[in-house]
Amino acid sequence: MLFELNEHTARFIAHVQGDGCFSSDRNNFRYFNKDLDLIEDFRKATVLAFGIHFNKPYVGKTCYHVGFRNKQLAIFLKKYSFSSETWAIPKFVLEGNDSLKVAYLQAFFDDESTVTFTKRKEGYNRSIAIQLINKNGITQLQKLLAYFGINSKIYGPIRGKYFELKIMGKNNLTEFYDKINFVSVSKKMKLFNSISTYQH
Repeated sequence: MLFELNEHTARFIAHVQGDGCFSSDRNNFRYFNKDLDLIEDFRKATVLAFGIHFNKPYVGKTCYHVGFRNKQLAIFLKKYSFSSETWAIPKFVLEGNDSLKVAYLQAFFDDESTVTFTKRKEGYNRSIAIQLINKNGITQLQKLLAYFGINSKIYGPIRGKYFELKIMGKNNLTEFYDKINFVSVSKKMKLFNSISTYQH
């Protein structure tokens, strides 16, 4: 079975690094999410990248769960890290075209980011934030966002081990919405509504 490195592969890897896991000794890939839009996005990426189909999602107590085993795919992807501490953006994404970069960033931010849009006494609190323990990975994300003209700040360590990447300001949030955006309808709408409150 021949696999390719394309935007669907980039999206699949980002999802597994984000809200999934890979057991190399069992050739097992799994993905967890509360959002059915993202479960479907993972399913489509798996089919379009590798031609692999799996059963309908299992409904757990707190989220949906899908998974499958495939030895050939496990061998193909063994060079990439999927652990929370050591994951990194694949070289083929960093050196690839814009479609590869967007696919990876969108899937990862769909899984890992929080979109904040709350009313304060004066104005609003608006941001997209990711909090992770992998400083190298979060720094790579910041550089890849900057490639698209999206500036962000990294804070930390927080509580001794977490690092937070934050996107703030009208221009940066608008650039993210226009160039990356989300598959998750709820996150997409929250970001759209937050941007619409800026004074023109």
